[in-house]
Amino acid sequence: MQAKGFERTRFPVLLLAVLAAALPGWGQSQTGQVSGIVVDPAGASVAGARVQLVHVLSRNTREFVSEATGSFVFPNLFAGEYNLTVERAGFQTYRQSGIVVSPSERVDLRRIELQIGDLATAIEVSAEAARVQTASSERSGFINPVQVETMPNRGRDYLGLLRLMPGVVDTSDRNAPGEAGAPQVNGGQAGQFLVTLDGVPNQDVGFVGGSGFITPSVDAIGEVRVMLNGSQAEFGARSGGQMSVSIKSGSRDFHGSAYYFWRHEIFNANAWNNNRLGVTKPRYRYKNPGYTIGGPVIIPGTGFNRDRNKLFFFVSHDMLLRNSSAVSTMTFPTEAERNGNFSESYDSVTARLITLRDPTTGSPIAGNRLPQ
Repeated sequence: MQAKGFERTRFPVLLLAVLAAALPGWGQSQTGQVSGIVVDPAGASVAGARVQLVHVLSRNTREFVSEATGSFVFPNLFAGEYNLTVERAGFQTYRQSGIVVSPSERVDLRRIELQIGDLATAIEVSAEAARVQTASSERSGFINPVQVETMPNRGRDYLGLLRLMPGVVDTSDRNAPGEAGAPQVNGGQAGQFLVTLDGVPNQDVGFVGGSGFITPSVDAIGEVRVMLNGSQAEFGARSGGQMSVSIKSGSRDFHGSAYYFWRHEIFNANAWNNNRLGVTKPRYRYKNPGYTIGGPVIIPGTGFNRDRNKLFFFVSHDMLLRNSSAVSTMTFPTEAERNGNFSESYDSVTARLITLRDPTTGSPIAGNRLPQ
């Protein structure tokens, strides 16, 4: 069986990508949240503090003034790394960097203590490498961009990334993207695992247990978050967990990549029985070239987006070219065997004569020939 010239193209619509980068996202599994409480050295709430949150890649800035209780919250945040600055007259400036927000994650910075002093003096704090989930009861796992890019993934099927998570059972070989359905999580039934792509359910609702997934290139995936159990009500579509996949977005600078994956039967070992019978290796050709590019949207000759902090784009083009064949061995009776003559019928594995026996007595039939 051969399949030639099959091309899998994934072009995110530029207009939608631009709007998604420019406006707050309201998808249930696409955006995250950062919250905390500002207090003074005595532990009392600090109201009226100016809290600024900056997205590192896009330099997009959001501000919040702490409430009477000292609390602040930044909802609808796109996944990525953020820097936080807190200022209040009579206190030293507080800066925290390296705050990583993944899709649907609620990051609680807890108590931010301001020290008495001048605003010109700043306290620099690096975010914790590991955080304890206190904003919700969900138990989830996060696959970061480095793991997405470096994890061995023969078929380059993004659903194979789930094998990094505890409690996941995946028996599919995932030889190519889109050939198998979602795995089972924590003993959940097949088809009860929800996969979302940029906040949109990515499954055939009429056949949730099968494949039917849009299969973006692994190189186009920015982050993967897997909610294993204890999900909040907004994620209650299925009982077997949920996987939230986010596509990469553009940044202030232009970035791109190109790749070419190639499989060929010359790299494969032949089956032992094929070598014994002199059968050549089956044809196995698999080519997967592609590229990605992203950056700011700039209109030449105008001052539009001069600071590169408003509109961004990202494009991924992934091509899957396959040309393979498999050898199946079947046995058919010869003309002599159709006439009842099995005197030259040998076993293809042991090379021994196949002995015919009388079904009533179990004794060999003379000459290995059936009576006419």
